[in-house]
Amino acid sequence: MRQRNPKDEIKGLPAACLFVGSLLPDMTEIQLTEYFGTFGKVLKVTILEDKMLQPYAFVQYELVEEMERVLIVDSHRLDDRRLRVDRAKINHTLFVAKLNSTISNLDLRGIASVYGDIENVTIIKNHATNKSRGCGFIKFKYREDAAEAFFVSHTHILSELTP
Repeated sequence: MRQRNPKDEIKGLPAACLFVGSLLPDMTEIQLTEYFGTFGKVLKVTILEDKMLQPYAFVQYELVEEMERVLIVDSHRLDDRRLRVDRAKINHTLFVAKLNSTISNLDLRGIASVYGDIENVTIIKNHATNKSRGCGFIKFKYREDAAEAFFVSHTHILSELTP
């Protein structure tokens, strides 16, 4: 069986992603795609479960404007169920530690960019000495790229960056 590769997934702008809660247990990605597709082009729907096995979904639109059309509507119902709909809070920033004290923002950006487009890189510095504290943040453009970098980081990124 082929292992899932995050690079194979359709990527959309994090700002064009919608959170949908209060789903019925038997709701499908097809049902959600059909319903939310009336507001714009849906790139993908992902249904997950929380710790209490309550299903929720992320609906990824192609454009931010399409996702915002959904938010204008006061109430959403599917199969006689009122859905909870909000902007998705998507984390696409990674904290990295144990960095070599000589590594620069540009170096860190170069190493992390093999996983995808980078929005911002910040190495945390001591305010008194202006020297690296050995940690920082990498903000990826897409959550999927941050997730891939996170899973690979224990064997690749950190091994390259440690002193």
